[in-house]
Amino acid sequence: MLRFFRKVRKSLMEQNKVRTYLLYAFGEIALVMIGILLALQVNNWNEERKDKALESSYLERLKDDAQWNIEALEDLISGYRERSAEILTLSDYLENPSADFDEEQLWLISRNPNFIQAWRIRNATYNELNSTGALKVLQDIRLRELLDEVESYYAFSNLQLEYWRDISVSQGSEFLPYVENQTFGSGDSVRVRSRIDPDRIKNKAEVANKLRYWSNANIIFAQGVGHLMKLNKDVLARIECLKAQSCEDS
Repeated sequence: MLRFFRKVRKSLMEQNKVRTYLLYAFGEIALVMIGILLALQVNNWNEERKDKALESSYLERLKDDAQWNIEALEDLISGYRERSAEILTLSDYLENPSADFDEEQLWLISRNPNFIQAWRIRNATYNELNSTGALKVLQDIRLRELLDEVESYYAFSNLQLEYWRDISVSQGSEFLPYVENQTFGSGDSVRVRSRIDPDRIKNKAEVANKLRYWSNANIIFAQGVGHLMKLNKDVLARIECLKAQSCEDS
């Protein structure tokens, strides 16, 4: 093709057709520029297609993470509320002992009343996006903001968890005088479990108050985790509306 153009230019110059040669030269330059622009456009289309595919893959992973988090946090919230009710029941029992109270249930309730169940979420996809600088692949600004909110609140909640665990450790010694161990089995299958002995703390108002404190603490944990769950629900809703192209403010 280039050889053909060179022959045409040479022929025009030999025929001294300067005006025709100039027009031809400009046309050749324009043709080359159009070719370059088309190549750039095709390259841009390919890059956009790759970015769209990558964004779609990340959205699916973020959706899976959000769904997992919501289910895990819902279970955790239920556990906190149940634990709060159980500890409150034990506190009430100490002040008003009942002969009909189930002994096995009492064992379960009185084990580690100041124990705090940790919360964990799946955020590997976000961490990957953030650490590799790929967050810009997500075109929706609102989704990026929501993901940042989840991560910020998760970091904050972990600090709160450490704070409450420090309190748990410091107050754990207050229950030690009332702890008893029970042994099960024999030989290599011996198992030991510990609990607060209700008989030792009957009518002790200070212990009942401490138990109510941890009952209320579990409600606080449930509320904090509830906000983390709400943020994950917001992320999930945003991803779903983006995939359906129905986000009102996108």
